[in-house]
Amino acid sequence: MLAPDCAVLAALGSHLPFEICVGMNGRVWVSTASPKHTIVVASAIQAAETLTDKQATAMVRDLIARLE
Repeated sequence: MLAPDCAVLAALGSHLPFEICVGMNGRVWVSTASPKHTIVVASAIQAAETLTDKQATAMVRDLIARLE
């Protein structure tokens, strides 16, 4: 998540407006316009931990499709 080309954050950012702060201690802070979006972003970040970039992008697409 600290990499500038993080696939899950890029995919989320193309669908939802959010702010994120990633601490060097592993803490992550997420700010969105609604609690529902915060849950989607946090869930996607957790789920993407063990996924490849391609899988993470597909997972975000699925989450966004369910959200709408």
